[in-house]
Amino acid sequence: MAQAGCGERGPRSPGGSGLQAALLGLNVTVIQGTGDGAPALCRHVEVDLAVTHSADLFDGQQEVSKATSLPLARQVRQAAAPVVAAQAGV
Repeated sequence: MAQAGCGERGPRSPGGSGLQAALLGLNVTVIQGTGDGAPALCRHVEVDLAVTHSADLFDGQQEVSKATSLPLARQVRQAAAPVVAAQAGV
């Protein structure tokens, strides 16, 4: 994963030279950019890199985690109870 550096005024230079420098000499083709929808990042991905931009998956993944964390925690506690009892008996 390569990330262009940012300063007070945004990316180091127009054209995303930080990303190009990070990829220099590597057999890598950028086919898609993923980010939070910040206008400068979207522009860089779509215009400078000429690839598709898609939204990140953080929000969706967080909602799925919320829905599954309680049942999984319950299963972990239930599975741990016999282990604790067995260790206490040793």
